[in-house]
Amino acid sequence: MRHRHIGQAYTRMEYIKRHPEGKEKSMKWTYGNQNTQFKYQLLLKSTNEHYLSVNSLDAVRISMNYILSRFGQENYYIRIHPYPHIFLREHGLLGVAKAERMAKGMKQSFGKPSSRVALVHPNQVIITLRVNEQLLKSGQHALDVASKKLGCDSK
Repeated sequence: MRHRHIGQAYTRMEYIKRHPEGKEKSMKWTYGNQNTQFKYQLLLKSTNEHYLSVNSLDAVRISMNYILSRFGQENYYIRIHPYPHIFLREHGLLGVAKAERMAKGMKQSFGKPSSRVALVHPNQVIITLRVNEQLLKSGQHALDVASKKLGCDSK
C-alpha cells in the first residue's frame, strides 16, 4: 500500500455485493478515562498522504493499550482518529499458484473487496494521547511504538 496511487475513495456499500467484515466493527477507538482533565496531550501526526490498513490500526491500538494499561485505565486517554472507510480490491487470480498461466490475464480485473483502509492526509492527527506528568515518558514510548507499527511517516 505504500506505493499505491491515492485517488478517489471507493466507499459506497450499497453497490458492493460482498463487503469484508473486518476488525473495524469490534475495535474500540477510545481507551482510558475520557472524563478526567490531563496535564499533557501528545499527538501523533502523519507527515505524508498514506493509506492505513485496519490491521495496522488494530496493532497500534493493542500495543498502546498494553504499554499504558500497567498504570491503570484511569491514568490515560487514547483516541485513534482515522476510521477505515475505503475498500481495497484484489484481483482474484493474483492470489493463486501459477497465476501467470491463466488465460484471462487482466481482463475483468476490477477485483473483489478484500479489506479496508483509512486515508490519512499530511499533518492529520492519527492518535491523541492524554496523560499526566508521571506517565509522560511511557506515553512518548507508546507513541514511538505506535508510529513504527503504522507503516507511514509520522511525527
